[in-house]
Amino acid sequence: MRTKTKPQRAVLFFIGCVIILCLVGLNAIDAQPSNSKERKDDNSSAQEGSKGVERQTESQQQSRSVERKNDDQQDEEGSKGLRPAEAGVKTNPKHKKTTRSTTLRTPKRFVNGSAPAGTEFAQVGVTILRVDAGQSKGVDQEGAEQTIERMDTNAPYTNGDTIRLRLQPATGGYLYIVDREQYADGSLGPATLVFPTLRTRKGNNLLEPWTPIEVPAYPSVWRFKPRALKEGEARKVQTTEVLTIIVSPKPLVDSSRISEKQLALNPGEFEGWLAQWKTAVQQFDMENSIGQVLKSKGIDQDGEEATEEEVGGQTIYRVATKPGNPLLVNLPLRFKAAP
Repeated sequence: MRTKTKPQRAVLFFIGCVIILCLVGLNAIDAQPSNSKERKDDNSSAQEGSKGVERQTESQQQSRSVERKNDDQQDEEGSKGLRPAEAGVKTNPKHKKTTRSTTLRTPKRFVNGSAPAGTEFAQVGVTILRVDAGQSKGVDQEGAEQTIERMDTNAPYTNGDTIRLRLQPATGGYLYIVDREQYADGSLGPATLVFPTLRTRKGNNLLEPWTPIEVPAYPSVWRFKPRALKEGEARKVQTTEVLTIIVSPKPLVDSSRISEKQLALNPGEFEGWLAQWKTAVQQFDMENSIGQVLKSKGIDQDGEEATEEEVGGQTIYRVATKPGNPLLVNLPLRFKAAP
């Protein structure tokens, strides 16, 4: 057996090192695709994660868009089925409890809230009654019954319709009703005080809280009839009768000016009232009561009708007023468009 010399062992050691280095190099080359694949998989996961976030963000945006659409739709449709307490509407303490509950709707979505600082809520109930004057024996027959129908405050009216207003303010004060004609171009005619007059309650317009009043007084009615144009007058087509209801804690018109006729207010007099007291109005309408038909001899002859309204009328107008200021609301009665 031959013994290897030191030079031979050195050569063998060198060859072994070369072989080991080659094997290590080959393993490194084989490992590169795997690392690349891992990086590719990592990148794919990151991209998928990014797409997931994008899909989530898009879904959230769609959800918010649907919510906004629903909110807009609710604003257009308003709120329904509101109980008076839920809406913050005051109720008549004289109301006789019945099995039928009162619910309200609003033209726009209702958002409950307190009156702004320095103000308080005041409200007045308004019911428009269409009167079938043909069922009456005439204005001279005090005992005659009239057929009356509860009307939608927001509905348009037809020339020849005869109506009466039933009002019931939740707070006491002096009641005034001002009438103006509105024309197709948006302009308004002069202001006329149609209540008080000596024809109704002998001119007494001071009401206690929740006192109902009909204007004009039974058996009289108001008849819709746009004013005819005078010869040479510029063409103006009337589209609306605008009634302004005011409940004031103090008199606004001296009693010496009140007569049996309606009063033409002085230029600027009514405009001054508007400038001082006009404010935003919330409207609530009673549900399931429009179109009711009944016989009536007026509030003075039939006291039961005075207490049947839990909230004071078919439509409730509520405003935030400063203490001591009058309540002022506009009631536009629109004519039906000509065919």
